[in-house]
Amino acid sequence: MVLCPPGKNIIGCKWVFRLKRKADGSIDKYKARLVAQGFTQIYGVDYYNTYSPVTWLTSFCLILTIAACNNWDIEAFNFNSAYLNRELDVDKEIYMQELPGYEPGRAGAAKRLLKALYGLKQAGQKWYNALHAAATDLGFHITKADPRVFITCIQEDVLILVVHVDDCMMTSSLLNVTNGNHTN
Repeated sequence: MVLCPPGKNIIGCKWVFRLKRKADGSIDKYKARLVAQGFTQIYGVDYYNTYSPVTWLTSFCLILTIAACNNWDIEAFNFNSAYLNRELDVDKEIYMQELPGYEPGRAGAAKRLLKALYGLKQAGQKWYNALHAAATDLGFHITKADPRVFITCIQEDVLILVVHVDDCMMTSSLLNVTNGNHTN
């Protein structure tokens, strides 16, 4: 909580509550997430670039075709809390109102965000930058046709990772399926 400089935009926030259920309909868990109201951000003040890794449908189709033709397994997964905890640019100050349900602070005070939250316009870009850095460190290369498709070769084997926002699909020649048995 800091004293907000005059003339700075203070973005809104809200709590989003979800009830997660099991397959049989019983309650699995209660979830709560604080989200920034990115629609209150102002271009040139709170953000400059927006981006979320959205893979083209043709890329998905091509990679699924490659996997099917080579009898490769396909794994799908998502990154939990992908947009959270990504460092924001130090020189770009973003201020958010006090969290709903908390006692109001002193007049003129606001939360200065140091890390991304869901809802921020730049959260997707920060997530993609972190993913890109991690994938590059692991030896992946970005394809020229679609920057959301990562590929690496391990000796004679190929590993392909496709990213769509925070959901991923992976296929590889490392795990071929032969009569239901995995072989290397």
